[in-house]
Parts: sequence; structure tokens; C-alpha cells
Amino acid sequence: APLIVAVRAGSVDNSRLLLDAGANANAADADRRSALSLAATQSDTRLLSLLLQHKAEVLGRDEAGRTALWHAARDGQSAAVQSLLGAHADPEAADKEGYMPLMAAASGGDLATVELLLQARVRVDAAASSGDTALLIAAAGCLSDIVQALLRASALSNVQNQHGDTALIAASR
Repeated sequence: APLIVAVRAGSVDNSRLLLDAGANANAADADRRSALSLAATQSDTRLLSLLLQHKAEVLGRDEAGRTALWHAARDGQSAAVQSLLGAHADPEAADKEGYMPLMAAASGGDLATVELLLQARVRVDAAASSGDTALLIAAAGCLSDIVQALLRASALSNVQNQHGDTALIAASR
């Protein structure tokens, strides 16, 4: 779809022209990643704002079950996360494996994004199907600032994933 090409290229002007000419704001690529999800991973939030103005579906999911918020969180795009939360994106929308945006943000390593999601009152100890929590993911990545933020938010440090790992075990590897 031409809109997907324009969004991938980061072209606000071309995207605006296409949307004004009637392009579907919910256009998606072959993996069902929407234009909004693609825009959410870019540091310039003008495309994201443009798509939201054209009523792009905030709760849409790709083949993996991931939303635009999930993609923005994983890529550490805190401004996009803030915009999407303001547009009523679900901060606990998990992908098909149970990974939520907070877990994606913890793996991405951006503290500002993690803090925005914590402010949205997400369940800090929610676990994916593997048993991984945001704390386990941050500890495994040796992301001490994120580990500290999660602990301040009352994350439980003794939760075990399906391999029996706790945050302490994950951090020691």
C-alpha cells in the first residue's frame, strides 16, 4: 500500500497527501503491521499524530498480536508511547506469547518508556507464557536503572519463569 511505503520512508507530506486523498489510515503490510505501528517506532511523532487524526485504529494488532503501543515501547519511543496512551491504547495488550508493552519496554532498555507505562498503572508482575516478567527481562539484560524502577513499583523479585529463573538468577548470568 502506498501509505505503508510513505510511512516507512518517514514522509509526513506524502502520508498527508495520501490520507487526504482517501487512503485507509489502517493500511497494513504483509505482516499486518499497521501504518500506525510503523509510525510508532519512529522518533518523529508527526506521522503518528497524523494517523491518529485520521482515526487510525489504536488497538489494531499485527500477526504476532502486537499493537502500535507494544512496538513503540520495544523501540523506546517514549513520545509515541505517551501519544498512544493519550489516544487510549491498552497498556496491557499482550502479544500472542503474553508479552505486554512493559515487558517490551524493559527489553528495549528505555527508562522513560518504562516509567510512562508504570504511570499508566500496568500490572508490574504480569507474566508472559514463558513466565518472564518485566523485572526478569530487565535483570537478564543487566538494565539496572530499569530493574530499580520496577522494584520501586513493587515488582516481586522472587517470581520464577518456566526455567526456574528469578531476577537474581537472570542478572547473574
